[in-house]
Amino acid sequence: MREPARETVPGTASAAIGAYYGHERQELVALVPEGARRILDVGCGEGAFGALLKRRRGCEVHGVERFPPAAAAARRVLDSVTEGDAESARLPFDDGSFDCLVYADVLEHLVDPWRALRDHVRLLRPGGRVVASVPNVRHLGVVLRLLLLGRIDYADEGILDRTHLRFFTRRSLLALLEGAGLAGVALRRECGLSILQGAPARLLGAIPGAGDLVAVRFHATAEKPL
Repeated sequence: MREPARETVPGTASAAIGAYYGHERQELVALVPEGARRILDVGCGEGAFGALLKRRRGCEVHGVERFPPAAAAARRVLDSVTEGDAESARLPFDDGSFDCLVYADVLEHLVDPWRALRDHVRLLRPGGRVVASVPNVRHLGVVLRLLLLGRIDYADEGILDRTHLRFFTRRSLLALLEGAGLAGVALRRECGLSILQGAPARLLGAIPGAGDLVAVRFHATAEKPL
């Protein structure tokens, strides 16, 4: 995961920093439109996702990153990197100058992701796309622990990453995107539940509304109206 609002990372070793900020997020590549030529990766980390896009698509990728060592690494592989908080940094781009905005596990780290997304949409051309992924706090592992043990246990990574400031479900992510004036929202689940595998997991996922319980993350796309 790559988070612009993070000031510290788990551990101090460079390897730990690389593991936290260096994910390629290959599962999100297909969500970026094939024709997108100029992309803004908000919370780009070390630039691994943007570098992957550049290799596969030959596109131009710019990043925003708050953590200085990660921003320095991203500058070596992206077209430009703005170092600063995604909510307050002055982004040196013209309105309507991007084909796609990417938020890969970033929105949950922002103080006001609703305002931030509304502000950033001005950078997107009409018909351009937002790609976002967020952890799902309605995941059964979180819900059962809360119901049965009365506990929320934060960790260095995952749904209950200790740096998360906001928590999302499928419906609240949908509301966030629509509240920013975006349309055509499409959501898909990234599923995983260690206590349910194979047929039991598929059975639960087939129950209307229950599929959200096995989703560790939601991937979303939405378009800026023409």
